[in-house]
Amino acid sequence: MGRARSENINFSQQMVEYMEAVREGEHLVTWMQSHQPEWLSEYMAAKTNEVRAYKSLIVWCLNFANRHGYKHRVPCPAKASQGELLTTQHEFATAFQEEFGHQRVVHGSMSTRLLSTKTCRLVERLRKWEREKLPILMIVKGTPGGDIERFEVPTYLAGPVYAVQEKGYMDQRVWSMYLREVLKPVLDCPSVLLADNLKCHVSKTSYKIML
Repeated sequence: MGRARSENINFSQQMVEYMEAVREGEHLVTWMQSHQPEWLSEYMAAKTNEVRAYKSLIVWCLNFANRHGYKHRVPCPAKASQGELLTTQHEFATAFQEEFGHQRVVHGSMSTRLLSTKTCRLVERLRKWEREKLPILMIVKGTPGGDIERFEVPTYLAGPVYAVQEKGYMDQRVWSMYLREVLKPVLDCPSVLLADNLKCHVSKTSYKIML
């Protein structure tokens, strides 16, 4: 419903393009100060005082962003900047290429026999992972070692891996159990593990388990 609302400004498209190009860290007020100072001054002057004008402008900017499909996010200390993420991505790509870049390379001059052998191995490995799927990890809210874990969990459906945690979410103990009992036993080659940026996912304990 909000997106269907008509705009009462003539620079709507320019602001949308700015949000699309920036995406992180910048504020629409900065853009208006640089590109629409007359409109901004007129808007601020129409309010009773500067505090009320600024708060009203912030609400206006948030509503504008929401109408065009952008959501406001509050920065948090655990969130890395875009530059830091790009640096980490580049460092990882470089290290990965140096260590594994020479493997599974198929050259045009390679003999048919060697090419067939490598292809068969690759197909067999892909078939293996198509057949095997890791069990689902189910986190049950309760006291570790309590009645739920001792008497109720054993009656659950076989197949998934069950972990009991006081608040029902992933903590270091549950994540360590998943790495040791579920993930690590099935890894037989260098692998890349993609995980959310939770504290337990990037802890030293997790690194030591996977070494």
